[in-house]
Amino acid sequence: MLIKPEGIASGAVGKVVSKFEDKGYQLKKMKQVAVSKATAEAYYGDNAAAVAAIAGQDAVAMVWAGPGAIAGVAKLVGSFDTPGTLVCDLALTAEKAVVECATSKESAAKLIKLWLPPVDTRGVLPEIKQGRIDDMIKQWTAATSEPFISFEYFPPRTPELVEKLHATIEVMAKQKPLFMDFTWGAGGTTSDLTLDLSKSAQTKHNLMVNMHLTCTNQEKEKCDYGLTEAKKAGICNIVALRGDPPKGQAKWVATEGGFNCALDLVKYMRANHGDYFSIQVAGYPEGHPDRIKPVKDLGRELTATEKERLVEMDGIEYVCSDDDFEIELNYLKEKCDAGGNIIITQLFYDFAVFDSFMKQIRAKGITAEVLPGIMPLNAYGGFKRMTGFCKTRIPKNMMIEMDKFKGDDCKDAFVEFGLKWVADLCQQIVAAKLCPGLHFYCLNQSERSYQIMERLGYLRSV
Repeated sequence: MLIKPEGIASGAVGKVVSKFEDKGYQLKKMKQVAVSKATAEAYYGDNAAAVAAIAGQDAVAMVWAGPGAIAGVAKLVGSFDTPGTLVCDLALTAEKAVVECATSKESAAKLIKLWLPPVDTRGVLPEIKQGRIDDMIKQWTAATSEPFISFEYFPPRTPELVEKLHATIEVMAKQKPLFMDFTWGAGGTTSDLTLDLSKSAQTKHNLMVNMHLTCTNQEKEKCDYGLTEAKKAGICNIVALRGDPPKGQAKWVATEGGFNCALDLVKYMRANHGDYFSIQVAGYPEGHPDRIKPVKDLGRELTATEKERLVEMDGIEYVCSDDDFEIELNYLKEKCDAGGNIIITQLFYDFAVFDSFMKQIRAKGITAEVLPGIMPLNAYGGFKRMTGFCKTRIPKNMMIEMDKFKGDDCKDAFVEFGLKWVADLCQQIVAAKLCPGLHFYCLNQSERSYQIMERLGYLRSV
């Protein structure tokens, strides 16, 4: 909502804040802004009188969250002929309102964009010479202690959706991510799409691509083809992964003459392509899903570190045991020692688990930079499916709060909860100085990642 210059002079700001807080609303953002003529014209259009009345003066813009969202705010703001509303009670004359508000999501977005453009609190960011991700990170950390961002996408299956994704990336590229990822389907099912998208995106959007490559459930020749074509296109960043089994297949299997695991692929890439590629490998703060097993199968009490990683799904407790986690850590070190340059983690929502993971890998002598995988929350059902598939730990306090918003009538409240939780998680990671950047799993859309970045103060005004 907007409080006009006359409202500032008449003390309307305090009255508005008091009224909304009394009604249970939360003030998310407030700023006094100098209104330029261009901003006034963009907002009021051809209404010359309205433009003249505000241009060159200060106004106060506010963003509120609470009961009824936009409709609830509009009801409190009201109109001239509704006593008890802000417009009526604060009006200077019968026709001169000093407050106004958005009445739809579209008008709210317009108000926020005009009056409260985002500010990247990281300041002037370094110019990085494009190339291998490990080299780019070295340049970044030598120039600033602020975190960079990177985005991950998956290849759509139709030409129309590919064009839509390109349009999304074109917008998101203005946020200056250090690089962008494209995933590789299970068993190579989207390999051609991934390769085509990676080649076109790196050229079209002038961003370095980090192409995923899985090595099991597919012929070695497909991996060779992917690496050769990537190299031809100037792609010098690869995420080396074992991969998930194709849909309908319970377990992954090694193809005859192929690779057994990501470690095999890392070794193969270094042996056959030297140092051309920066090789990124996966890290699992809670243990790989294949090693997260029912607690009852252990037949003993959990250790303190196992309790940290405890996962509960549908009333059943699961955990990656200390013995299995030790195997995970040793395997991660093998991947790094064989040539893995950077670690990108599986999604997680418990900072304590990530902090413990970082301490344990450093104790193992793993020195590679780690990029935490940040997955925004979009909808309750989708979140439960994703975390169930990945066997992700949901902290008890998170689950208790989240379950309050699982109904269809609580979608906006769930989104707000998710934004706060993930932004807080990111702030803890950054404050602990554990990582040089944040890697966002965007699910091919900008909205949630942007909302988190804005709360962190990392969203650029473009």
